[in-house]
Amino acid sequence: MDNWLLGFKLKQMREKSGLKLKDVSEKVGISSAFLSLVENGRSGISIGKLQSILDVYGKKLSDLYEDASESNKVLPLEQCQKLGYDIEGISSYILLTDPGKAPIFPVHFRLEPGASIGPITHKGDEICFIIEGEFEFIFENLETGVIETYVAKKWDTVRYAGDLLHTVTNVSSNPSVLYSVIYYTDVADNPHLVPQENHFHV
Repeated sequence: MDNWLLGFKLKQMREKSGLKLKDVSEKVGISSAFLSLVENGRSGISIGKLQSILDVYGKKLSDLYEDASESNKVLPLEQCQKLGYDIEGISSYILLTDPGKAPIFPVHFRLEPGASIGPITHKGDEICFIIEGEFEFIFENLETGVIETYVAKKWDTVRYAGDLLHTVTNVSSNPSVLYSVIYYTDVADNPHLVPQENHFHV
């Protein structure tokens, strides 16, 4: 499990326990600043300190790798497959177990400050929902040459056609998270059913 996914799980456990960073750090004997770095995936942690944190939540190491429910109605983020968008400062996970069978393609993106997705175009339309931070969206109509720029903050939603050349940049000073959902009028446009180069155009 990489540092970011580990931190995501630990933050979930802490928030479900109703504890603050200070509460946990004092019990474990670490600083609140260090625990914050761990939860945000910006630092690793020793197995001993990790176990001490889990003890505070009444959890075991195995709970970090808990399987999804048998009904497959719940898909923990750490079990999602990576999108394969291998650019420094970007983590991306596909939020479906069988994305090739769906008319939508949902992805969890986490961008470090200054990191950008694109410029790209793709089939289908796209909706982005900002979970944390602030993003700049730049759209270019390749037929008219018109360029539009927007800034979206936490809880904002951005919708656009995938054939617009678009670039998405984290313009905040902290890691930012958005959920992107591409939806298709024809499921055959799903990139898991056709060669990737026929879907995304960078």
